[in-house]
Amino acid sequence: MLATPWPAPFSDPDWRFELKWDGVRAIGSIDGAALKLLSRRGNDVTDRYPEIRAAPAARPFVLDGEIVALDASGRASFQKLQSRMNLSSPLLAAAAAGTTPVTYVVFDLLFDGIDITDEPWERRRERLHTVALPEATTVSEVYEDADPLWRFVTERGIEGIVAKRL
Repeated sequence: MLATPWPAPFSDPDWRFELKWDGVRAIGSIDGAALKLLSRRGNDVTDRYPEIRAAPAARPFVLDGEIVALDASGRASFQKLQSRMNLSSPLLAAAAAGTTPVTYVVFDLLFDGIDITDEPWERRRERLHTVALPEATTVSEVYEDADPLWRFVTERGIEGIVAKRL
């Protein structure tokens, strides 16, 4: 489920819109207690982001999101995140978490005890709000109208927006 570039923003009642985060895509799986973060290529990156820790969960679930480092103005900064991306030691990652913390911005729920990827996006989002999210995790905001979001993004130099069909 990768984003496809589109020539211009649009508004449509059959679509919803979110910020495009400038970070690292990650699938987060929780088996009830432990968290595993996998990169888009399937590499285990859990140890690189120790501040993202699983809370006890009643059931296993799988999240789709973006790991981001925020700058002083609250914008995602890929440059800041780069200092965290290739740390090979849990000790280095723990030290880096103190100076360059990250947030896991979640935008979808893929598994909730069962595979739910065939369910409509709105239903998955409803279910997303029922799971115990890991620490340092937030759910992305959703907008019905792309035009004001696009103005916000362009005024602040944010990477873009993502459109999702209901």
